[in-house]
Amino acid sequence: MKRVLIGGLVVVMFSCVFFVVCHAQIEVPGIVEAEDQALEHTGGMGNIPGWWAFWANASLTVKCNVKEKGLYKVAVQSAGTPALDPDTEEKWPKMVVEIDGGDAGSFEWEVKEDMGKPKVYFTDAFTLNRGEHIISISFINDYAAAASDRNLFIDWIGIGPVKNQEDKPVLTLGEKLLKEDRESVLPDWTFDKEKNLQGWKVWQDAKIDAAEGALKIVAAGKEPLILSPRIEIKNIADFAWVSFIMKVDKGTKGEIRWMREGEPGMERRVFDLIADEQFHVYAINISSAPKWDKRVIAIALRPSDANGARAELKSVRIAEKPKGPAEMKVMYFGLEEAINRAGQDADLICVLENIGGEPGEEINLSVLLPAGVQVMEGERTTKKIKVLEKKEEIRWFIQGPNPIQDIARLEITGKNFTPVSASAVLSFTAKISVSPGIVEGKPYVPEPKPAKSNYLVGAYYFPGWKQGAHKGWAAIKNFPERKPVLGWYQEGEPDIADWHIKWAVEHGISFFAYDWYWDRGARQLDHALNNGYLKSRYRKYLMFCICWCNHNPDKTSSEQDLLKVTNYWLKNYFKEPEYLKIDNKPVVIIFSPDRITKDMGVEKAKIAFEKMRELCRKEGFSGLYLAACAYPGKGTVEALKEEGYDAVTGYNYPSAGANSGEKTSPYDLAIQGYNAIWEEIAGYGLLDYIAVTDPGWDARPWHGEQAFTRTGKHPDKFKKMLELAKGFTDKHPVGKDKLNIVLAEAWNEFGEGDFIEPHREFGFGYLDAIREVFTTESKGHQDVIPQDAGLSVKQWQDISRMIAWEFNEDGNGEGWNPLMNLNDAGVAGGVLKGTSATNDSAFRSSELEINGEKFPFIVIRVKISKNSQGQIFWLTKSSQNYNEPMSFGFRIKGDGEFHEYKLNVGKNSLWLSDLITDLRFDPTGEEGVTAEVDYIRLVEK
Repeated sequence: MKRVLIGGLVVVMFSCVFFVVCHAQIEVPGIVEAEDQALEHTGGMGNIPGWWAFWANASLTVKCNVKEKGLYKVAVQSAGTPALDPDTEEKWPKMVVEIDGGDAGSFEWEVKEDMGKPKVYFTDAFTLNRGEHIISISFINDYAAAASDRNLFIDWIGIGPVKNQEDKPVLTLGEKLLKEDRESVLPDWTFDKEKNLQGWKVWQDAKIDAAEGALKIVAAGKEPLILSPRIEIKNIADFAWVSFIMKVDKGTKGEIRWMREGEPGMERRVFDLIADEQFHVYAINISSAPKWDKRVIAIALRPSDANGARAELKSVRIAEKPKGPAEMKVMYFGLEEAINRAGQDADLICVLENIGGEPGEEINLSVLLPAGVQVMEGERTTKKIKVLEKKEEIRWFIQGPNPIQDIARLEITGKNFTPVSASAVLSFTAKISVSPGIVEGKPYVPEPKPAKSNYLVGAYYFPGWKQGAHKGWAAIKNFPERKPVLGWYQEGEPDIADWHIKWAVEHGISFFAYDWYWDRGARQLDHALNNGYLKSRYRKYLMFCICWCNHNPDKTSSEQDLLKVTNYWLKNYFKEPEYLKIDNKPVVIIFSPDRITKDMGVEKAKIAFEKMRELCRKEGFSGLYLAACAYPGKGTVEALKEEGYDAVTGYNYPSAGANSGEKTSPYDLAIQGYNAIWEEIAGYGLLDYIAVTDPGWDARPWHGEQAFTRTGKHPDKFKKMLELAKGFTDKHPVGKDKLNIVLAEAWNEFGEGDFIEPHREFGFGYLDAIREVFTTESKGHQDVIPQDAGLSVKQWQDISRMIAWEFNEDGNGEGWNPLMNLNDAGVAGGVLKGTSATNDSAFRSSELEINGEKFPFIVIRVKISKNSQGQIFWLTKSSQNYNEPMSFGFRIKGDGEFHEYKLNVGKNSLWLSDLITDLRFDPTGEEGVTAEVDYIRLVEK
């Protein structure tokens, strides 16, 4: 059985029994990790970054070189998934570790931990002589039957010496080096004395020396690492930032790593390098990073990822906030709108951020425009900022009278920072004038002109762009090349849906598969479908269906719930004339079929699916067409067929074709990687397969710099994948009607990087690729945008400077919206209200820019129906995942009366250390509790 991460979610797969051997080499003491690109995963596809995945009975072997005779222990960090059938004997995977074929020792465990919390398993101590030895790790109790299958996952393997049977092994040279430090030191180092390394040591692949006021580092191998002395982190909030002043001559990425007491291996945080041989301040908020806690005992620095790189380090400090001088970073320089027409006014924007420790002073910004582009009358090309604490947006009002594409340049100088520069391509395209449509006497979106096609091309639609409902545009603004042609639009408006419909059908798209969320009756993110598409004027041109994103907790699937959700679909969607049907069956895509299987088992799922189909037959349909998202594996598809699915598809396959363990991979490899997946699943001959295509994965807005990324994406390359999909669906039509169907992931997954909606970087390029491959229309056509018809669409409110929310206007949450699991939520009668649908419900306001140091208190007036524990969470510019350290809890009196609570959030120094970008309020930890919020205010005292 395979369980594969897809965009943070889990898909289960099954496979047959086979045996694979992988070889690695460890210098003792040492660790070999699954990320090592020289190794292959065992079994199946093995495309789970960071894990050796045992889909079936298999082994891997590791050679180790022991330098002296002594006592040793092996450590293995692993996780397992149980058999789906709850009555299976030996429910959990068994892992066997043998040294020298068992001659030196053999050890066996049942692995019961999941991948979110893997466990380190230690062998007993054994004696090894000097020389080469073999460690083998085996998975021994897998079965081919789908319901009784289980898996084993290995994160890393290590071996190290011990003094006695009770000791844990020293697994790395870093741990051995730290043992030389008798006492901890404050994490504050300045390398201003000749030959004084301040206790820093070479871990590997580097040479270091202290000279000329800096620690000089020369890479002497592929992965240079230098290690700090032993440190002590008493309070995370007081050690939230790692700041250092460094210059480097080449490379694109560096790494901060850290070691934890009693835990082998290292955690890491990647950062971008400025390789210009100038000193720069690097300030990294590390407080929310995995396992950055009181157990941290040392940090290590990899100054560059380039072979032979040279770096100089002036200082390193770990403190509650950034340290060091001012450091200017141009976050964006370019035109505000994604598409600009000649002869129309345009805004040229610089978003400038001070990422250093001190305010920037006497800042001058000078822009040089290309010939043919000019500033508006009264505007100057030079702007000044007296003091910059954090961040500021600077604008120049310009115009390009004629079509042009050329480069603008920006120079930034100041009193106390290294000068910086930036450039931007300014593109003004030929002006288009079209007449708008007229609806109820008012100008409206022009009528679509659908392109003719013999194919059904669908696009997944992610409804994450209503202010406050999700991270949304707040997370995308740091990736300005992704800005949509519609701007930072307020999703859920009919005219926005109509622009989407117009562009989709004019390029050969036949339907949207809306991501749709339901957890035991609690719904979220349905505004784009319910308030946008279903109320749009042009919906008749575009079909739709549901993609049920059932990312729900364990034990939430049941026959009762499946029938309940089917009745909801019948009442609200299936009977709409635009609903997509195959063989007169409404189509529903199930994102996580394993959720249903795990909760109910194969047989009960099969019975429930048949009852769902019977409900549909009673309403005049021929049944219900269920498509399951899945990865390859014949056992997978056999189990899906047994449960009663009609077809298999995918939502995406982010690492298809990539080399195991890579953090980045060329998009070119995805083209053939996707095709291989389609062909393999179709080749089983068990269920129809609907090919899913992907313009290029890059989920950094959602998951940070550590996220897996496809490089080199481009519409021309996407076209090659589409051509393969066209050939595939010609050979593999779907259903009794033999329909040629292809999916694209997605229309607007801007946070995952795979989006085809018109945007700043490639304009209509991805849609043009679809039109050229799947329609019978000529290549030349005209793409109309709102400005061409004298129109605009509703944008997100600028709430970045708001510090008080009063909720006095019905329907206006002032940026606050239900985040999750709230029924009947909204603003009415002067309050923000909602009733918890589960024990984890929340309101949210995003896209803020609040200086926590200035506003250390939150005042909230709330009424609640039951005594509850409330909690305020916040996110910062550099920490974009909710976590307990960045929260403040308080008791709420549940007497049905309003009470005011003044929360001293400034007591938590993580509130003070960075710009606050997001607030979340969890009113209760119980189900069925109603909360009403009168106001939320940030105050100074």
